[in-house]
Amino acid sequence: MVLSNKLFVDLDVDSVNDTFKPKVNVSKDLNDILADSPLDFFIMFSSVLSIIGGQGSANYHAANLYMAALAAQRRQSGRPASVIHIGYVIDVGYFTRVDKSSREYIEKMQIVPLSETDVHHAFAEAILAGNPNSERSCEVGLGIAPLDEPFIEG
Repeated sequence: MVLSNKLFVDLDVDSVNDTFKPKVNVSKDLNDILADSPLDFFIMFSSVLSIIGGQGSANYHAANLYMAALAAQRRQSGRPASVIHIGYVIDVGYFTRVDKSSREYIEKMQIVPLSETDVHHAFAEAILAGNPNSERSCEVGLGIAPLDEPFIEG
């Protein structure tokens, strides 16, 4: 994961490329290398912020959403694929190493704290969702709090 938090208008080519390399390039390369391999699953890891939005990370969100599109394309072609949009994991990973203000920012965004066990369950769900014959979405999201009030259009 490479973050280069800048507003979209302030992004330069190097920032975009640095962020895309571990997500877009690696996903594409693995897809190409494993194109003819009989796999049981092909799972990529994204961020729930790419679904609900997060300021200053347009390049990171675009890279994550590329993986979602790649998963859908693989499924359409009869190959397994899924992507897990992971939320705020409190006991392992990135958020155990960030400063308090970063954690507080995430906690205000309708994101439910998750445990490592929650991620393990999501991985199992992603295996099932990634099956080309599955009627489930190839995108598995976890950690978004339910809306307090129903969304009413209009």
